[in-house]
Amino acid sequence: MTEQAKVPAIRFAGFTDPWEQRKLSEVATFGGGHTPPMADPDNYEDGYVLWVTSQDVKSNYLDRTTTQITEKGAKELTLYPAGSLVMVTRSGILRHTLPVAELRKPSTVNQDIRVILPQGECCGEWLLQFFISHNKELLLEFGKTGTTVESVDFGKIKDMLLYMPSTVEQQKIGDFFAKLDSLITLHQRKYDKLVILKKSMLEKMFPKDGESVPEIRFAGFTDPWEQRKLGDVASS
Repeated sequence: MTEQAKVPAIRFAGFTDPWEQRKLSEVATFGGGHTPPMADPDNYEDGYVLWVTSQDVKSNYLDRTTTQITEKGAKELTLYPAGSLVMVTRSGILRHTLPVAELRKPSTVNQDIRVILPQGECCGEWLLQFFISHNKELLLEFGKTGTTVESVDFGKIKDMLLYMPSTVEQQKIGDFFAKLDSLITLHQRKYDKLVILKKSMLEKMFPKDGESVPEIRFAGFTDPWEQRKLGDVASS
């Protein structure tokens, strides 16, 4: 990555030491996976083992997958522990963004996903936020060009340099952004519910074709609605 400041502009109180430059391969190990033969239904029918594909990595935290595989299908795959990071390295989505998420449950992955397992002094939550904050830079630097399917050079990502604070500061930063992510998710769910409520009310608080009153009205209103031309009540 390009040279960057050794300390951020904003830090938690009590932290003053410069961040140290490290190779990602020094603080993490890596893994991958593949697709069990789809011609064999015993690999998929009634499966319960989470199997991550590129379409699953749509948020920062992953606790479910579109497809689950059986123990037979997972036999030759690695079951990665919760806390591992998954990165999409081959997908059309890489035209726009580099999806990365933290596993909340043990999971296997397919061939388009690479797994990053933070080790020792590296806090997984901090590393996740690092990838999120440097998304566009990483995609620009490591994205492959001239290929039929968008991809990133994961071999180079493994050897990239990054500045890291102490483990304690990593944990503080990781916890801070994890709490923000939880709040964002909570408010997103509220927003989604309000959108559904509004759509339902729009359908019920205006009369249907052929009727003069809506299905739902505020208390105290009983008169039928009057038919008028738009031109009688509005000017152009």
